Amino acid sequence: MAITQSGAATAAALPFTPNGTIAATNVQAAIQEVRDESAVAAAGVLIDPLQSPYNAPTDGTSDATTAIAAAVTAAVAGDTIILSRYVFSVSALTWKSGVNLLLSSSLKKRSGTSTPVITIPYGSVDCTFYGGGAIDCNSIAGAYGLDVGSDTSTTSRITVDNIHFKNTAINGATTNIPGIKLTRCSQCAVVNCHWTSCAMGILCYDIEYTTFENNHFATISADDTINVWRTATSKALTGKGVKIVNNTMVTCKRNAIEIQIDTEATLDYTDCLIAGNTITMDTNTGNGYAISLPNCSDVIVSNNHLY
Repeated sequence: MAITQSGAATAAALPFTPNGTIAATNVQAAIQEVRDESAVAAAGVLIDPLQSPYNAPTDGTSDATTAIAAAVTAAVAGDTIILSRYVFSVSALTWKSGVNLLLSSSLKKRSGTSTPVITIPYGSVDCTFYGGGAIDCNSIAGAYGLDVGSDTSTTSRITVDNIHFKNTAINGATTNIPGIKLTRCSQCAVVNCHWTSCAMGILCYDIEYTTFENNHFATISADDTINVWRTATSKALTGKGVKIVNNTMVTCKRNAIEIQIDTEATLDYTDCLIAGNTITMDTNTGNGYAISLPNCSDVIVSNNHLY
């Protein structure tokens, strides 16, 4: 037990038994979880798929997809789906614009199709996913953890904060199976997240004013860690304002950071910044760069630490 100079035990050292929607196992974390849930409740309704009428199974093997999907359908903009304490086995979930996810447990992909664990449809706005929980792709070939947007219309103000992405797998000869894919996204953020045993970290097509900050990537096994891509067909947005800062990338197999355009998509990534990142390359990689900027200009690269 941790003791302060005054002889009192710290709150983090005091055990707490999980109860109700509070999944924490120490007093400090429980207080913070109550604070977070209270803040969410003030902004909208908390919806718990464990409760009636949804009754999501909690054994980690039974299919919880229908119950969680019903809760998402019932939610309106500003509401938050809360998933705590248990492992929820799901096939694929389609999210709803304006609805948040407070995930302090785990969503685990069921065997079957290579659909993403969660899809946020194009045109969605103002969704926040947070809470310290995990999205586990269960090494199902081709399954993304989180698939945000599409080329059809712009998706805006999606924030992913402190989510753990796990176990994306290579789909045949295709290696670019990331924890998160962003397509035609503006004013989005991926911060304080973690990747473990993923084939790729983050894949982006056609983004602007989006931040990737303070994330931790451990052994991205096959493809780039963060890839920002623009082609002749994906050019609805400006490409401006992309910030990749203060991330830690450990044992990168290919490029740690790549911002690129193809030769037909004329674009300068103005107001873009790559700074403060700590990058460790895998010594066995044959075709990887710490930072790769093919066909790009106007990207500021500053104070990165390369090993």
